[in-house]
Amino acid sequence: MPFLDDQAVQVLQELARPLDPPLRNSFLQSVLNDLANYPPEQIGPGLVSRIARPLQQEFTRGLRKMADNG
Repeated sequence: MPFLDDQAVQVLQELARPLDPPLRNSFLQSVLNDLANYPPEQIGPGLVSRIARPLQQEFTRGLRKMADNG
Protein backbone atom coordinates (compact mmCIF):
# COMPACT_ATOMS: atom_id res chain seq x y z
CA MET A 1 0.00 0.00 0.00
CA PRO A 2 1.39 3.41 -0.92
CA PHE A 3 2.31 5.86 1.79
CA LEU A 4 0.20 9.03 1.74
CA ASP A 5 1.23 12.24 3.45
CA ASP A 6 -1.31 14.30 5.38
CA GLN A 7 -2.19 16.50 2.39
CA ALA A 8 -2.78 13.49 0.12
CA VAL A 9 -4.98 11.87 2.78
CA GLN A 10 -6.98 15.10 3.08
CA VAL A 11 -7.53 15.22 -0.71
CA LEU A 12 -8.64 11.60 -0.69
CA GLN A 13 -11.03 12.15 2.22
CA GLU A 14 -12.55 15.19 0.52
CA LEU A 15 -13.14 13.25 -2.68
CA ALA A 16 -14.64 10.28 -0.82
CA ARG A 17 -16.99 12.42 1.28
CA PRO A 18 -19.72 12.96 -1.39
CA LEU A 19 -19.97 9.21 -2.06
CA ASP A 20 -22.47 7.08 -0.21
CA PRO A 21 -20.75 5.51 2.81
CA PRO A 22 -21.09 1.94 1.47
CA LEU A 23 -19.12 2.95 -1.66
CA ARG A 24 -16.27 4.72 0.08
CA ASN A 25 -14.17 1.67 0.89
CA SER A 26 -14.31 0.44 -2.71
CA PHE A 27 -13.45 3.93 -3.94
CA LEU A 28 -10.50 4.24 -1.57
CA GLN A 29 -9.26 0.77 -2.51
CA SER A 30 -9.47 1.64 -6.21
CA VAL A 31 -7.42 4.78 -5.68
CA LEU A 32 -4.80 2.93 -3.63
CA ASN A 33 -4.58 0.18 -6.25
CA ASP A 34 -3.88 2.77 -8.94
CA LEU A 35 -1.36 4.60 -6.77
CA ALA A 36 0.56 1.35 -6.29
CA ASN A 37 1.70 1.72 -9.92
CA TYR A 38 3.72 4.83 -9.08
CA PRO A 39 7.04 5.20 -7.30
CA PRO A 40 6.64 6.54 -3.75
CA GLU A 41 8.45 9.78 -4.53
CA GLN A 42 5.77 10.69 -7.10
CA ILE A 43 2.84 10.16 -4.73
CA GLY A 44 1.44 13.36 -3.30
CA PRO A 45 -1.75 15.40 -3.25
CA GLY A 46 -1.58 16.28 -6.96
CA LEU A 47 -1.26 12.69 -8.14
CA VAL A 48 -3.91 11.53 -5.68
CA SER A 49 -6.28 14.15 -7.05
CA ARG A 50 -5.54 13.25 -10.70
CA ILE A 51 -6.23 9.59 -10.01
CA ALA A 52 -9.12 9.95 -7.57
CA ARG A 53 -11.27 12.53 -9.42
CA PRO A 54 -12.10 10.33 -12.42
CA LEU A 55 -12.72 7.38 -10.11
CA GLN A 56 -15.05 9.51 -8.00
CA GLN A 57 -17.00 10.36 -11.15
CA GLU A 58 -17.19 6.67 -12.10
CA PHE A 59 -18.52 5.76 -8.68
CA THR A 60 -21.02 8.62 -8.82
CA ARG A 61 -22.22 7.66 -12.31
CA GLY A 62 -22.52 4.03 -11.27
CA LEU A 63 -24.69 5.02 -8.32
CA ARG A 64 -26.91 7.15 -10.58
CA LYS A 65 -27.30 4.26 -13.03
CA MET A 66 -28.31 1.94 -10.18
CA ALA A 67 -30.85 4.49 -8.96
CA ASP A 68 -32.28 4.97 -12.45
CA ASN A 69 -32.60 1.22 -12.94
CA GLY A 70 -33.92 0.56 -9.44
